[in-house]
Amino acid sequence: MAASLYLYWRDRYPDCLFVLVSRAPISYDVRSQDLVLKCDLSQPDQKNILVQLLKDNQVSPDWTICCSGFLHDNLIKPEKSLTQFSIDNFMCNLQANLLVQIHLSQVLNLVLNKHKPAKFICLSARVSSISDNHLGGWHSYRMSKAALNMWLKNLAIEWQRKFPLHAVASLHPGTTDTKLSLPFQQNIKPDKLYAGTLTAERIDRVFNLLSLEDSGALLNWDGNKIAW
Repeated sequence: MAASLYLYWRDRYPDCLFVLVSRAPISYDVRSQDLVLKCDLSQPDQKNILVQLLKDNQVSPDWTICCSGFLHDNLIKPEKSLTQFSIDNFMCNLQANLLVQIHLSQVLNLVLNKHKPAKFICLSARVSSISDNHLGGWHSYRMSKAALNMWLKNLAIEWQRKFPLHAVASLHPGTTDTKLSLPFQQNIKPDKLYAGTLTAERIDRVFNLLSLEDSGALLNWDGNKIAW
């Protein structure tokens, strides 16, 4: 998702400076004028590396999006029952779906300009909605994303005082054709599985429409609020 969004924004906003932060080496083409940093923000000692990069380049972001997320890998799968729950699975979900976002928030807390409007969005998921949970399962993923929503709600309240021009939200981008959704795509209707370019367009639209009144909300890809 990060690749599709960067490539879309790079073409749509050619005069903007982009800062890309990734745990793994970036495999897509990045313009020479943009900044790339390899660091793992799930680890607290990595925060200062990003803070220093932003301060050295006098960057106070206008828009920030966190695309970090974890659902499965070769060893860990989303749980279908209580018996499959494990601490290792839960901690992997928490690291990617909550700690990265908290640490990124702490970075922004040091570099944002309170006199300049800014927007901060983290990708969440509709399955994080407690009231919309009618199927159960996927315990670790659901809980970590629900915790992310609460974190961003808390952050929005705190930043109302410190950064009154800044809007914060969590966003369900829709089920996108990525590695995260790949093992489950056979159960998804074709018209409910979205190309990365379409999701990037929708995220851009949400950013442009995001207002202070939306701050702290869980939003759907169309900008409508999802009930907690």
